[in-house]
Order: sequence, then structure tokens, then C-alpha cells
Amino acid sequence: MGGSRAEQDAWLAEFIVNPADYEDQAGGEDQAGGGGPRARGAQGAHEKTTGQGEFIGNKGVLVFDFAPGVAALTPNQERVLMSQQVKFSTRGARLRITGHSSADEDASVSQKRADAVAAFLRSDPKHAVPEDNIIETKGAGATKPIAPEGQKGQINEANRKRNRSVEVVMTTAGEFLGSDTVDVNADKVGKDAPASHEKASDAVGYADIAASIIAGVFEGTAIGFAAEFVGPAAMMAHVALAWEEARAAQQRIAYADGVRNCADAARDFIAKHHASVGYNDIESVAMPKIDAMTYFPADVDEATIAASTGVKNAVDAFNPAMRRTEEFVRKRLAAKGLKDQELQKVYDKIIGDMRSNVAYALADALKKQALEIRRG
Repeated sequence: MGGSRAEQDAWLAEFIVNPADYEDQAGGEDQAGGGGPRARGAQGAHEKTTGQGEFIGNKGVLVFDFAPGVAALTPNQERVLMSQQVKFSTRGARLRITGHSSADEDASVSQKRADAVAAFLRSDPKHAVPEDNIIETKGAGATKPIAPEGQKGQINEANRKRNRSVEVVMTTAGEFLGSDTVDVNADKVGKDAPASHEKASDAVGYADIAASIIAGVFEGTAIGFAAEFVGPAAMMAHVALAWEEARAAQQRIAYADGVRNCADAARDFIAKHHASVGYNDIESVAMPKIDAMTYFPADVDEATIAASTGVKNAVDAFNPAMRRTEEFVRKRLAAKGLKDQELQKVYDKIIGDMRSNVAYALADALKKQALEIRRG
């Protein structure tokens, strides 16, 4: 998700060289009472070195060892967050921020810790994390401990420090919802494709058999003589039927190309606009890629109509899929306990991602369907 480790290290090095550029506008002060706001991540002259942090693979960070009952970030914790600021602020990144408390703390401090981290990430003067990047900021209390604290009388103090923490994890809309599987049925596309004609080779075979029978039964008669003309007539029928078959085949190919072009155009439209599509949105992109002259012996009008029908039928497959996606997201969010304004807020942040995911899946299904249509 954007922002290489080298870029992050270089940015952090810049901070170390000129920390005044990163003065904390929120007004964080030297804990020893030195007065005035301190720079983000800067250690005050009389501050103790407290608070820790570590990476969670390449997906996020854990900042821990908050003072009991305290939500304010320490310079050590800030520097860990700053090292990931570029990556977290990348357009399209999705973050879950979860605060934790130890068993001996008031659970409400976990929410305050999560809020403090979110505010810190949003307030960076160079790489502020957009609000849309943060899907969730919540406090879990001591219900989901990072490490077991042990039983009364046998408390693991090191683990208790780890539980006074905040996780910042990069995620996706699908991971957040627990699934991104939405039905993308493309089977109905193709039912209106131009039909294949009877195979000309079969028609010729039947005509040749009939000619042989007539010639054998009526050999030496006028009827038998006439049967000699049945073979050439069958060949003419073969040419005519082959022509019709080729026209139909080319119309099917034009239809399939309309489906394929629509798949790509609709996918790109939804990924860009995060909205449902209509024929007019796609026709201007998909149809110019159809060269009706290339579908001979189908004439230009036949090929154009077939391709346009393919585009329309493919567009008609997208909107039901988008509606199913919207219903799916709302049901999943409701199942997570979100309601009303809170549900709508999260819905607005992730629905575009889910629409794009489904659009890509449906586009792939439509292109496979187009290939089957071309094969007849």
C-alpha cells in the first residue's frame, strides 16, 4: 500500500535533522514543565524514556507500555507511528485502530488511547492520514488481550504492559467485513446472442444422399438423369448456407466483443466513480472499439446491433451485482453491531472498495462468458 520502507526511513531521518518542522500543533508539552509545545516524537530534556512500539509484520504497528490509566502518547510511541505515516496516509489505505487496557485499568481508557493514536496520525503536517483511511477506531478494553496477564498472585507484568496498548493494522474492506464474496452471475449474458444456423455440411450431406438414392432407383430414366443435377444444387445450397452460417457466427463474435468491451469499461467506471453504471456511461467507451467492418460477411448494421446488444446485456449484469453488494455491506455492518449514523459513516468509507472488488470479479466472469459465446 504505497510508501516504501526506504521512503519512510528517509522521511524520519529528515525529521531527526530538523525536528522544528514537525512541531506538534496540538500543543504537546515537555512533561517536566519546560513550557511550550514539543516537536512530534522529540524527547524532552527531562522526560523519562517510556512507552514502546513494534511492527506487526508489514501490516501495522503496536504501541504499548502506556502508563496505567494514561492515554497520552510518549515520544517513543510517536516515533514508531511516524515511521509508518507515509504508508498509512497513502490514498486507499484502510486502517483499524484498536485500543486495549490491562485487566487492572478502567476499560474506558482503551477508547481514549485509540482516539489519541487516530488524532496523532491525522495531525501530521506532511503526511496526514485522511479520515476515510481510518475505518474503525475503537476500544476493546481488556476483552482481547495482546498477551495473557496470568492469575491473581502470578501477574506477568511484562504482558500487562503489552496490554496497555494500541494496534494500528492495515486491512481491506473485505477483511473488515469478514468476507468479500458477493454473487457475480454472468450466465444470463449470452441468451440474446445471435443464434447459430444449421450446419451447411449437414445439409449438403443430406442432399448428396438423396441424389444417390434417386440416381440408383431411377437409373436410365428421366428422373435418374435429373438426379445428376441434384449434386450441383446441393453445392449451391452449401454455399448459401455457409454464407448464412458465417454471417451468424460473425454477429455472435460482435456480440461477444461488445460484452468483453463493456466488462472492461464498466469495471473501470465503477472503480473510478464508485457508482452504478448505465448504458450511456459505457456505450461511448465500449462501442468505438468495435470496428463493424471487420465482421464480414455480416454487414455493418448487423455487427453494430449485435455489439450494442452485447454491451447492453453486460451493463444489465452490473447493476444487480452492485445492489447485492450494497445489501451485503449493510448486513455485515449491522451484524458487527453498528447502527444508524455510525453504520452509515463506515458504509460510506468502504462501499466504494467493495463495489470495485465486485466489479473486477464480474468483469472477469463476463470476459470468460464472452469467450464461450465466441466459440458458439
